[in-house]
Amino acid sequence: MSVVRPVNLAIFLLGVMISQSTAGAALIHLRSQCTATSTVVQLRDIAEIRDADPATAQRLANVTFQPAPGSGRKTRVRVEDVKSRLQALGENLATVQFSGASIVQVHGPQPVRSEAEPHVTNHQLSQAERRVTGAIQQHLDKQATGAQITALMLPRDATTLSDLLSTNVAYWEISGGQAPWTGRQTIQIHASSPDGGQVFEVVAELSPKPRALVLRHPVAQGHVLGLQDLAWLPVAELPRQQAVMTDPRALVGQQAVRALPEGRPLTERDIKRLPLIKRGDTVTVYSRFGAVSIKTVARAVQEGAYGDQIPLRTLEGNTTILAKVIDFHIAEITPEMSQPDHNQAGLKVRFAPAARYGGQ
Repeated sequence: MSVVRPVNLAIFLLGVMISQSTAGAALIHLRSQCTATSTVVQLRDIAEIRDADPATAQRLANVTFQPAPGSGRKTRVRVEDVKSRLQALGENLATVQFSGASIVQVHGPQPVRSEAEPHVTNHQLSQAERRVTGAIQQHLDKQATGAQITALMLPRDATTLSDLLSTNVAYWEISGGQAPWTGRQTIQIHASSPDGGQVFEVVAELSPKPRALVLRHPVAQGHVLGLQDLAWLPVAELPRQQAVMTDPRALVGQQAVRALPEGRPLTERDIKRLPLIKRGDTVTVYSRFGAVSIKTVARAVQEGAYGDQIPLRTLEGNTTILAKVIDFHIAEITPEMSQPDHNQAGLKVRFAPAARYGGQ
């Protein structure tokens, strides 16, 4: 019985791709400490960005992480926080290198206030931020923007904050902002009052809400999930204890281990893996090489669930190949996996469109 062997050319090409991807990588050198220069902490504050083209450097410099600490206070930004934030914004971490400190101490700006300026307490500021953030977020949700507020910049004068706190939120009307609802947005708050009303202008930093695979409807224990049961929806926050499932194909054909509610992100604890291929099943095998897909049929030597690599035996002869399970009675061989050897030269195959199983 012949055994499939790896393709040296695929390994060589993979090495070339890795070396090319790191050659032009942006370098983010984290400082050990810094002082916030505005009301939010941006990447330009905590790091130097080197070896990147101007457009990439500007985009990375504008990335916002959190509100800046108050005067006389400090906060920390970890390198893990930087990586998570960049990844959430769609940056390819394979093209970014990190150096410098692992934790950045961010100090709040020094207060600049004249003798006659009324004092703004931290309690007033926090209370105003909560009221304004809640009102704007409710407006964004009603407009189905799929955005969330990551930072809020309020006027710091005591008179404006006092007016914001004295008006009734129930009579606020929110306007402003524009698609695609990311980055800095100018928002207007129209507050009605017995004196005729006021208009407050604030700046909010928006980012897309995290998207997660959720159930379109409740399912019972033992239900076998299908694509019709799943939907991509923005969620307020993702579960912290368990990683959520992000590949619909990894859920299709799996069984619910308990009754699951509608709209909740799914984790590995919610499902039980069921074999898509059982021992002795006839399996359709696709072998993809570039734009060409070769199709043949083999018999499963052992069972496997989605993503498992299992041995298959060709129907003509005694040749064994390894393939990855991708669907019910369907498996694939990719260039980085084992390839047929010379004993499979007589294998009957036919060409099929590469896009059939090559996409999402």
